[in-house]
Amino acid sequence: MSEEPTSLAEQTFRDLLTAAITRGHRPPPTTVLGPTCWIAIDTLAREHPNAMPERVVAAFDAFAIEHRDTDRTEIDVEAEVDPATARAAEYAAIDALVAQLTITYPNIDPRTVTAVVRRIHADFHDHAVRDFIPLFVEQAAHRKLA
Repeated sequence: MSEEPTSLAEQTFRDLLTAAITRGHRPPPTTVLGPTCWIAIDTLAREHPNAMPERVVAAFDAFAIEHRDTDRTEIDVEAEVDPATARAAEYAAIDALVAQLTITYPNIDPRTVTAVVRRIHADFHDHAVRDFIPLFVEQAAHRKLA
């Protein structure tokens, strides 16, 4: 079976993913990977050595969404995104939000920031439309933390 040559994005993804899983190395800023993919790898590195297999799956899913089949229509890509992948991307966005808010509000204990964001996110648990949940959580967290 012949495989296509590995793209720069795929090679970068594999190298950064391996470093995150095996050594807990956080990925450097890069324009080669999309933001969701980068966040998924960063989450794996931060959770090293206790990262769950679901985080690895989320990283591969993020890469697939952001970097493969770019000539296909957006509707085709959306139709193939399963709920677990969408949730993984949502959780990665929430993790990134916690990190951003910890920097934005340095006078607030990071554990408090995390608790506030997680509580607000939990309030949206039963909402069917998930696309804008991270944005709503961010807005509510800013109001609560300010």
